[in-house]
Amino acid sequence: MTAFNDNLVFQRCVMPHCGGTNSLDDTSFSCPKCGGIMDVAYDWDKLPVPKSLKDFEAKWSLRHEPLPFSGVWRFYELLPFAPQASVLTIGEGQPLIMVP
Repeated sequence: MTAFNDNLVFQRCVMPHCGGTNSLDDTSFSCPKCGGIMDVAYDWDKLPVPKSLKDFEAKWSLRHEPLPFSGVWRFYELLPFAPQASVLTIGEGQPLIMVP
């Protein structure tokens, strides 16, 4: 993973009393302070966010492409720490189709 400013996006422990943090490059998924689960945290005051839902609605016309089709990666702008060249998708987040 490429380096990203740890002050903008980082991992934070889900336990409210803990406050432990890790860099995004750390793949251990457990808090170094209490052993709890880590979650991605953003400093939304410093990160650019889409101006409106219309930005995402416009992607519907691109749904034949893998990233806009994906239920996760169609929101790529909200995951600025993920280099687009490294993104893999299998169409996750799409409705399941039951076959009789």
